[in-house]
Order: sequence, then structure tokens, then C-alpha cells
Amino acid sequence: MNEQELYRIVAGVVNGMLAASPAPAAAAGDRIPVEISAKHVHLSQKHVEALFGPGYTLTPKRDLSQPGQFLCEERVTVIGPKGTFKNVAVLGPVRSRTQVELSATDARTLGVKAPLRLSGDLAGCPGVFIQAGDAMVRADESVMVAQNHIHMTPADAQRLGVHDGEVVSVRMDTERPLTFDHVLVRATDTSALAMHIDFDEANACQLAGSGFGTIVRHGAGAPCAPVAPASAPQAPRPSGLMAAVAAPAPATACVPVSGLLTAAEAQSIASSGATEISLEPGAVVTPLARDVLRDKRIAIRSAAKE
Repeated sequence: MNEQELYRIVAGVVNGMLAASPAPAAAAGDRIPVEISAKHVHLSQKHVEALFGPGYTLTPKRDLSQPGQFLCEERVTVIGPKGTFKNVAVLGPVRSRTQVELSATDARTLGVKAPLRLSGDLAGCPGVFIQAGDAMVRADESVMVAQNHIHMTPADAQRLGVHDGEVVSVRMDTERPLTFDHVLVRATDTSALAMHIDFDEANACQLAGSGFGTIVRHGAGAPCAPVAPASAPQAPRPSGLMAAVAAPAPATACVPVSGLLTAAEAQSIASSGATEISLEPGAVVTPLARDVLRDKRIAIRSAAKE
């Protein structure tokens, strides 16, 4: 028996044991509340007064989960090159700059190419018109698809073993479970524990209303099957989309994809030189991600079942 044959046998046994062993159940204290963030607008004071009158202040309707933030009585119409959304929620308090947060599907309906951004990062974002009654303003550099994120206090972060600014993965505890990668931790003294996702992401995992997710520890997911080396054994490939993108492209230039694939991640795959992606069972590709893959001539195929 040569070294390659021995490696294949050992790899097969190990992978079989991992597949047969259920993942450890998450402790109740590690579960994170998940909320769906519908399309909404944050207005600057300048735009508040332009839309509703000089000296006008927003009228709180009810408090939101994050301390100090509230849903307003006021509603607006958002107008894009190809579509219009009426009765869009306004959230308070006012911001230094107007920000329109949409899902990728919403952005396509309006006809704008909204980038995936963190709240407040508006440089280079497209603009729209915002209307209230007979008043209208042009909100330049305002439209974005918000990157999913987790609000928490420093005490929550310490308990969960993460820190402010860390990027984690979150496994959704839903009827159609999937794992969101690249979730930003935002730990401040003025936060309350909650993960925010948009309706595209909620539909992908069949979350209705609100639910829970669990931070996935490194190594907790099932690893990709190792590939037998040409001469000496190699370590199994790292799991996860970004690990595959960051690694040198294999000879087939195929990137395995699990969970939700966003437009930003599709751009990363294109930059890596890949020519196709392989969808693992349960993987979901957003409409904007499909557009990116089509424009970059990256083929999509389903992973072969063992």
C-alpha cells in the first residue's frame, strides 16, 4: 500500500465519522435574537425640514429594539430610475446624512445598483428622490444594501467570546437553516443584543418575523473533503467561502459555495480568477449575485452527490 492509498483510506474514514456525528447543540445562552430589517430611510435634519417644513422634528411612533432608535409616524416615497416605493418607513433620530436601506431585490426594483455597505459608509452609493406630500428632495449617495450585523453590548461580546469589529458566521435556527458568513459584530454600550438581516436574507432561510441564530465557532462546520495529494499528504482545505476565495485557484478554478452567496462575495470569486462555482446542498444565490456571475462568465453548477 503506497502513501496516497493510505491517505485516501484515512480521509474517507475521518469524513465518514464527521458526517455521522451530529454537531454539538448550542447552549441557550449562545443564541442570538435575529430581526428582519425592512426597507427604510434615515433622514438628515436638512431633508426633514425640506420635506415637512422649517423647524420640523420627527414624531416617534414606537421604540425599536436598539436603545434610542424609533419608528416615526412620518412616511415617505422613494423614487428610482425604474420604480417607486410608497409608504416607506422613516426611522429616527435624524442622521448627519440621509441613508436609504434596501434589500438587493428592492434596489433592482428601483433600478439602482446599491452596494453592500456598513451603515454610514455612503461614498459612491447611488442616489434617489424622496417625496413627502408635494415636497421632494434629491438624496445623493444615499442608497445601500446593509451588511448583516450583530448589535451587542461589551458584556454580551465577552460572554459570546467575540469583540467589536470582528467578522463571524451565524447559523440560522430556522426551518430552512443556513449559515451567514461575514457578519459584523458591533459592540457598544448603547446596543441591545440582536442580529439584523434584510428580507432577501430572511426569505433565503425562511425566517418569518423574528427568530434566533448561533455564532459558528471555527472548526464547528463540516470540512470539505480533502483531496489526495500528488506526492505527500496535504491538510484538508479550509471550509468557508472566503477561505476558498483567498486560496490559490485550483486547476479547475471551481469555488465551492455553501450558505448564502451575495453580490459582494460573487465579486470576490470573480477577482480570484475562478471560472465556475459549485453549489453545495442548501446554498442560495441572490439575484444580484447571479447577475455578477453571468457578467463575469462564471458558470454555476450543483455539487455532485456522493
